[in-house]
Amino acid sequence: MTIFEMIAARYSISAEHLRGERRHQKIADIRMIGYWCYRELTELSFPQIGRVFNRDHSTVLHGCKRVDKLIRDGQPVGIEAQQTLHIIENHYHNQIELEL
Repeated sequence: MTIFEMIAARYSISAEHLRGERRHQKIADIRMIGYWCYRELTELSFPQIGRVFNRDHSTVLHGCKRVDKLIRDGQPVGIEAQQTLHIIENHYHNQIELEL
């Protein structure tokens, strides 16, 4: 399962909504969490992450900076981002252990 698929599944949202044009706050927050998780877990550039989400690199950059600030400020979306990252990291750690 990819990072993108894990984010979609965690928040019960379709890939179309994650990649779509809707700007509803809840969906926008989930997208930002997705950008940030990709940035934390991969070496993909902002343009590469943008292609995953059908977004411009500047949107991804702004989203990642916003999540970093929300984490520093202890805001709910920042806490949610950290929890999501932890879940994804555990998933991949367990996958690696299963392959050994």
